[in-house]
Amino acid sequence: MTKEQFVALARHMLNENPISHFLVVHRDGDGEAKYSKARPTRRVDRHAGWAYDTISGKAKIKTSLGLYPKNEHNHSTWGALDFDAHLGGQELQTQKERGYQGVHVAPGIS
Repeated sequence: MTKEQFVALARHMLNENPISHFLVVHRDGDGEAKYSKARPTRRVDRHAGWAYDTISGKAKIKTSLGLYPKNEHNHSTWGALDFDAHLGGQELQTQKERGYQGVHVAPGIS
């Protein structure tokens, strides 16, 4: 998944909520996870880019984000990302044989 795809997924998962309606996730000085509502000036697309940099090991300051499950109309959007460390070789061949095609981004609002 590219950074642009990850940001697009975060925008989709925002589920028509305001651009700043998400959680900022980080660790404090003791390594404890901290969650706070994003300030009104924060943008999910910019923060998602920083989260992608954290996942890919490029961030100087690590961060993540959380998205609320519903919007004001009580509609929800859901998804999952699976980050695995693969050994390659036979494991990758087995995945190909089973039809694994990598990351799929499929929009869906219920």
